[in-house]
Amino acid sequence: MNKNDENINSELKEKNQRLDIQNMFEQSKKSAEEFVRKLVDDENFKFECHHDTHLQYEFENDKESFVELLVDCLYMEFFRGMPTDKDLIINTRSYCSNCGEWLSYKLANNKLTPIEFDKNHKPVDDKRECFKADVFSVEIAVPSGRLVLVDWPVHGKETLSYLDKDEVGNTESINCTKGTFNRSNKYAKENIMHFFVGNTSPSVYLKDNVVYIGSNGYDDEDDEILFMEDAEDVGSVCTDLWWVTAFDYEVYKKLVICKVGEKNKLEETYDKDNYGSVQVNIKPGIYKCTHYYDTLDTESSEPQLYSKMEWIRGI
Repeated sequence: MNKNDENINSELKEKNQRLDIQNMFEQSKKSAEEFVRKLVDDENFKFECHHDTHLQYEFENDKESFVELLVDCLYMEFFRGMPTDKDLIINTRSYCSNCGEWLSYKLANNKLTPIEFDKNHKPVDDKRECFKADVFSVEIAVPSGRLVLVDWPVHGKETLSYLDKDEVGNTESINCTKGTFNRSNKYAKENIMHFFVGNTSPSVYLKDNVVYIGSNGYDDEDDEILFMEDAEDVGSVCTDLWWVTAFDYEVYKKLVICKVGEKNKLEETYDKDNYGSVQVNIKPGIYKCTHYYDTLDTESSEPQLYSKMEWIRGI
């Protein structure tokens, strides 16, 4: 056999090996799919999860996608040989939109349950409490009564970015309800209301020194329904960054001058009548800011109240 023949034989061998591996992968996926479909179709199968994850959503709303996700996570187990002497660990890394945890699951006794890993990287049952989306309130001072509402304030990055970090200095995720809740509470310590409202650009109404923030709705004829019929319409906030931020002009001016020191530039920017989305004069004092957005049906076409700011006492 000459050298050229040896090369040809070597290439054919490698090609056949690749085909064998490819066939093994395809068979593994087929076996995993058969296993998962049989599992999901079993009337005794249970998926018990106290988190609000993507996997749970697919289980409740799109069984076909749920099957595909499990197959993608399991077929390598079949490639290595289906284990029979242990619980199956399914590393979905499914994200919880409430508490922000990344979860994997254990499949045992026809039941899928969330797990976490201990310091030795061993799977244990997940007993962490999930964050509950609910109505919550913060208090801020409005000493001058000149209230400004914006999506994100001028000088915001220089002045407020430190509030976005956790206790060890890492930027805290706001891709979950717990993260947005924590951010709102941190901003309130600087007398700034900072509430997540998504890309909704809500309307703002004023009545009896109460500021209402929400979305108008539409009837069957596509006519607009105001969520505050008997209040003064003072404008709307363009929320390209998905937050409504409200503060007293004097409070924020002092904060910016303290953190940034740009007094002249600040005066030029904030003293314009059209600064921000909304400016409104209200009774000076302490305001209770209550946020309802996380408990609402954001797909609804009904008028909805997202937040309100109400005077509770003087300063």
